[in-house]
Amino acid sequence: MNKRRNTVGSAWLAAALLAAGVAGCGGSNAGAGDEGAAPGPDMHGKGPDLTMPPEVGDLANLADDSGADLAGEGDLATAPTDDLATAPTDDLALLDGADGADGADMAGEPDLAAEPDFAMAIDLSVPPDLTMIPDLATPPDLTVVCGMGLVVCKNACANLQTDPLNCGACGTACPALSTCAAGKCQCGNNLALCGGTCTDVSSDPANCGLCGNACAPNTPCAAGKCAQCPNGRTVCNGQCVDTTSDTANCGACGTTCPKDGLCVNSACTCAKGFVNCQAQGLCADLSSDIGNCGACGKACPGGAACNNGICDCPMGTIVCGNTCANTMNDPANCGACGKACAKNGVCSGGVCGCAKGQVFCMAQNVCSDLSSDPSNCGMCGRACAKGQTCNFGVCGACPNGQTVCANACTDTTGDVKNCGGCGKQCSAGAVCIGGKCSCTGGTTDCGLALGCVNLNTSVNDCGKCGNECAAGGVCSAGKCGCPMGQTVCNGACVDLSSDTFNCGQCGNGCDPGFACTAGKCACPQGRQQCQTFNGVECVDTSSDPRFCGGCNNACAYGDLCTNGKCSCAQGAATCQQQQIQFCTTEKSDPWNCGACGMQCSHTTYCSGGKCACKPGLSLCGNTCVELTHDVSNCGACGNDCTRKGLQAPRCVDGLCVDTLCSDIGENYCQQGFGGGASCLTNNEMQNDPLNCGGCGTVCDAVSVCVRGDCRQYFASPSCNACPCAACTAGFTCCTYGGAAACVAGNACPM
Repeated sequence: MNKRRNTVGSAWLAAALLAAGVAGCGGSNAGAGDEGAAPGPDMHGKGPDLTMPPEVGDLANLADDSGADLAGEGDLATAPTDDLATAPTDDLALLDGADGADGADMAGEPDLAAEPDFAMAIDLSVPPDLTMIPDLATPPDLTVVCGMGLVVCKNACANLQTDPLNCGACGTACPALSTCAAGKCQCGNNLALCGGTCTDVSSDPANCGLCGNACAPNTPCAAGKCAQCPNGRTVCNGQCVDTTSDTANCGACGTTCPKDGLCVNSACTCAKGFVNCQAQGLCADLSSDIGNCGACGKACPGGAACNNGICDCPMGTIVCGNTCANTMNDPANCGACGKACAKNGVCSGGVCGCAKGQVFCMAQNVCSDLSSDPSNCGMCGRACAKGQTCNFGVCGACPNGQTVCANACTDTTGDVKNCGGCGKQCSAGAVCIGGKCSCTGGTTDCGLALGCVNLNTSVNDCGKCGNECAAGGVCSAGKCGCPMGQTVCNGACVDLSSDTFNCGQCGNGCDPGFACTAGKCACPQGRQQCQTFNGVECVDTSSDPRFCGGCNNACAYGDLCTNGKCSCAQGAATCQQQQIQFCTTEKSDPWNCGACGMQCSHTTYCSGGKCACKPGLSLCGNTCVELTHDVSNCGACGNDCTRKGLQAPRCVDGLCVDTLCSDIGENYCQQGFGGGASCLTNNEMQNDPLNCGGCGTVCDAVSVCVRGDCRQYFASPSCNACPCAACTAGFTCCTYGGAAACVAGNACPM
């Protein structure tokens, strides 16, 4: 007989037989413990109903019945003491009825004729755990086979098209009030699926009319629409509120009353005895509020109370700054406010002192125990190294064999800043092991400045320390090179086919505006090569007013070039001179100021269509003068220095003085007809339009003084502020007289 039938069927049958034997030991139909019960039933008779578990009382009778007919059954003396549901399959196999019912060879099996030994039987005074005994009515069917159109879901056949517990997929259950059709959950009539729940959107205030459309709290939903708030209420932030009393919406939505305030008849107010402190945003009782004592914002010091609007410190304390302090024992206010004791000091009777065993170290302003303080060990100011302890006034040794380096205990066997000794620093990236610096990961030590580097890939240390590759180059296997398609030119890797400084060959630079294409200098697409004062340039003839439509066609100053044609800017005026029309702005053109041909003088410029004194000059009568240097109008119009009886009248910084210019280190410039003169410094003549770069050098109407040189300028009608596109090459956009102007050169007047 096969003793190891480890199958569910054998286990089930064995458990069934055991259960039958246990159930039969209790006698016939007599109840448990019945004194009139028969000595024991014939076990070869009809067995018990295996569809019902044995009664506990029947199990208890087994211990008292010794005359049971056990012929043909197993030796119960060897029955397992474990839960029958988990009995070993070897033992269960011995009870397989298939092997013993037909009189098969039972050799090696227990002697069933012998009287069983109940000394080792299961303790039946305690009911066995029957929760794990399988259903004994029928053997379990371990293979679930479903018909066409069905699938197995949790050991049961299900139709995923119609099953509401497995709709479309196993475990997908439809919500209440819904059905499963074609593998999808569908709500009933007039219902909608909102957030996994079937709801009536015609009346659900959380989903009114459509999913997610929530009505205000306490507001019903009728016919898919949120009803109006009850009379006297208003919707504020999705809620029905009474704006006559709601402190968060007082009088109107969002109008918040102060903290602890009230809303009465749509107006914020404070309770009786409270005051509205608007800056603090609250209603306060000024008679007792320590944050608003006597007045809004007046806070009492720490520890004080507010009594009848007055801050009171507790008895024995006074106000010191923002706190109530006892000057008799407060180390921060000892004897008087702000008089602090030394660190670690104590205050007693209003006098600072040190605790017993401590000494006052004046230089450190600290009370210290010289026997144990590592900052003052043995005497004030003698500090132990960091990591050392102070024992009985003596600094102890560093722990674990460490060494004092830079006044700190240091492990010189592993510290990269003190490797093998104090101050011996390892290179960047190195580690200190056993007091020796070493690089890791295949890197080489190239000294403190370079650190640990990979000589195979480092472009700064390729092959050896300090061997730097060309700019843009690469280092591979310790050798420098350029990326594919590039060449070394003047210490840098460049692409000769596109580099404008090395086009076609090293050192062949293209002119400004040119591009390098396929190793040749050429103008980019859409630009034309034209000759300028600075050489050959690539210009856009469609928009460059210097070369508008072609290299030989220049627009007048201030004109625009649009699509290769010169034109006036919007708002510009057109003037004609010698049968040539040109664009101008009559508001700022000194040649056509206010009208064509209206020219300003050398001391004026055009501002707002009128000639006005140039910046730095003032109008005295009909003349623009320099009040800081004009001897006839020194500091003010009509203040004539020559009429003050001075031997050498001079106007210096707006003051009449009797001096020679050379005596004060300035330049002498003759002015007017009275023999007077002006004294000017070299810096002043750098920007003086009447003495530009030298005495008497006057800039004309269309020039300004820039760095001692009169330079031409023009105002463009197309520009109101810098930068200005009309200021082409050779001109700089400057703010002159409050307006934008194009000034020749690369600098602006001061």
